[in-house]
Amino acid sequence: MSVEDYRINAFVRSVLVRRWIDTSRMDFGTSNGVVYLKGMFRQTYRRRICDELEEEEDLVRVVHRLEKDIRSISGVKDVIFRLSNFEKKSGKWTRRVTTLT
Repeated sequence: MSVEDYRINAFVRSVLVRRWIDTSRMDFGTSNGVVYLKGMFRQTYRRRICDELEEEEDLVRVVHRLEKDIRSISGVKDVIFRLSNFEKKSGKWTRRVTTLT
């Protein structure tokens, strides 16, 4: 890992903390300017919303903003998300549906 990748990791950590993302449930790293985020997207703090649909939309906005913030870090070439509870399809973030078996 290069010094530049370590610098990017420090900025990624600050973005995650600023957005109240639970870093204990998400691993991240950088290799040659490509940021990898893996795990469960979960916020440790957020405003209370009574309506489930509104809460869902709020979380999608936070994931979208997170992606935008990380892509804006100097030296970042790409961001690869492997989240267990969110996915990006056709350029839009959606919550991943889990089935109980």
